[in-house]
Amino acid sequence: MPGQAGILEDINKTYIYSINELPLSTGIPEKNIKNSGHITGWIDIVGFRQMMRDNGTDYIPGSPADYAIVQYDTWTNLQNCDSCYVVKIENHVTMRDSGSMTIAQNNIDLQWAQIFTNCDDKGCLQYTVYKTEYAIFSVSAKSPLQFKFPTKQNITIEQYKGVVPKEIIKFEGMDEGIISYRVTTGNGSVLHRRKIGKIETTPKGIFFMNLTPLSVWERTGSGIYHWRDDPIMGDDEIKDISFDTPYGKAPDIDYSSRMVFHENKETNIEPGVWSVLYVVLIFFAGIFIMYKSSGS
Repeated sequence: MPGQAGILEDINKTYIYSINELPLSTGIPEKNIKNSGHITGWIDIVGFRQMMRDNGTDYIPGSPADYAIVQYDTWTNLQNCDSCYVVKIENHVTMRDSGSMTIAQNNIDLQWAQIFTNCDDKGCLQYTVYKTEYAIFSVSAKSPLQFKFPTKQNITIEQYKGVVPKEIIKFEGMDEGIISYRVTTGNGSVLHRRKIGKIETTPKGIFFMNLTPLSVWERTGSGIYHWRDDPIMGDDEIKDISFDTPYGKAPDIDYSSRMVFHENKETNIEPGVWSVLYVVLIFFAGIFIMYKSSGS
């Protein structure tokens, strides 16, 4: 339906699974004008690239200084000197991390000149005086935390024997940074999406990924499915488990050595026997109802 297609298109524009899907933005700088001698300008940390927010905390995949978005501008104030002109003005912007803050610093070199004219009865003589000025304009912003890929995952396999054996895969204390995981067996796989990223903007117009809870399952092949929040597989074995974060696959999660198998006791009555007993009970219940009806 056209209406549904429009809704899905809006969702695809608003929600993303990877930080690489974030739109680019130069942002809206806060221009706090500074002056030093004949140098005027401003510098601002507008935001951070590839920023993700989870439970109110901001993250980036590396050093804040490397992901900061900086804008600046400088100019000279020689308006009151008609015989002055700018030779050159150079900006050298550096970034550094200092505790919980990110600092941007613009080291400015200005060279300007003034033309002087001396006249006497023999004529006029012009000469130029060159001057150099230096200024440092800096600004700081609170740094996002650096995202750390999870490195371990505890898993308990609840094994149930019987006519139809099954194993329930329980993930214990999964890291909040994992937005989805896939369990692959010999015959199929299930993908559980736990979170999705909503595209939002900071007050300065920089796009970021705000993680939102989600629970969507996707299945391929056969022999594996899910019940509530747990994957369940039949008579099969796990070939691989992969974990995704907003910054891509977690490369080195150790789950094999942290996998515990728990064998549950078999029930005395197998599932097939329960089915037979159910039919028998229905049969005798029907006879009892007919008997009561004929006697009334």
